[in-house]
Amino acid sequence: MRGCGILKLRSRLFWLFVTTWMAVISAPAKAVPGDIYVSRCCGTEEIDRVTPDGSRTVFAATGLQSPMDLAFDRSGNLFVANYGSNSIEEFTPAGVGTVFASTGQYGPSNLAFDAAGNLFVSISGNNTILKFNPSGVGSVFASTGLSNPQGLAFDRFGSLFVANNGDNTIRRFTPAGAGSVFASSVFSGSIFNLPSVLAFDSGGNLFAGNFVTTIVRFTPSGTKSAFATVPSEVEGLAFDGAGNLLVANGGGASLLSIAADGTQRTVTGGLFVATGLAIEPVVPSSVPEPTGVLTFAMAVAAFTLAQRRWYPGQLRIREKWGAGGKPPPRDREEPRRNFVNQTHGRYRRPAGVRDRLPSPRYAA
Repeated sequence: MRGCGILKLRSRLFWLFVTTWMAVISAPAKAVPGDIYVSRCCGTEEIDRVTPDGSRTVFAATGLQSPMDLAFDRSGNLFVANYGSNSIEEFTPAGVGTVFASTGQYGPSNLAFDAAGNLFVSISGNNTILKFNPSGVGSVFASTGLSNPQGLAFDRFGSLFVANNGDNTIRRFTPAGAGSVFASSVFSGSIFNLPSVLAFDSGGNLFAGNFVTTIVRFTPSGTKSAFATVPSEVEGLAFDGAGNLLVANGGGASLLSIAADGTQRTVTGGLFVATGLAIEPVVPSSVPEPTGVLTFAMAVAAFTLAQRRWYPGQLRIREKWGAGGKPPPRDREEPRRNFVNQTHGRYRRPAGVRDRLPSPRYAA
């Protein structure tokens, strides 16, 4: 029966290792509050943070010159298209800002990240889309077929969609940079009724807003339908975790939320000349991923633990006599066979027992 107890001990130690390891590699991501960040310009050069219940605070107000659009990377850093300084500003979650890159071209307007962490920037003043890798090294991604490019959005297949404000179209670019027209005559009416911002919902439908009051919806196949009319120009679009479309209503100085059925509500006001918005993303866990060396070391430990031979006699002495492993004084004439029987037939002299038991040669 004692042998069964030893097997249980080995099994418990092994599964303790397994559960501890699984807890490390499957640590949950950090909690996401779903805060909404809104850029403002034209006299109020700042970025405001708005909670889902509508509370508003200033997140950043330095290093900004006509901020036009916002985008978060996978680490929770906020990037800002600084239209007035032809640069991209980066802010840590704590609000510390640095210059990420200089566009070298006039008029960075809108931003979007691809799945690999590359940042794409539309340059309305030069009809160009720039691509910056995570280190800030830039290159020209596309420069043909563009006319005053504004809003950017990636679909789930990695294609980049561009609101071509100058010719009232939406263009689609493959990851390799090949462009085509996805939709034409997006809006009709005044000269300001042109596509300016884009956003995808979880179903792959594309929503486009203009500088007047209209938002339209395109299915993945390109079929268009009217979605909503808002009080004033649409300066930013983004979907929250509940599937509501958030709208930066520039002239209305407000942040709106539109449900899937078109129901509108005001999240907060006081956002004079709102120009763009972004929602705080899920940030990866801060628990470091196990390295190859650590994985190998833990595997060796598990194997050793599973293969270790524990003799019942060793555990019996510790259980009976304590951590020291020394027995009380015993009669030297005690027959050896009792000790052999107590160790299940394995005669193994633990430390401290040698001088208290007769040698096997002289045992009766």
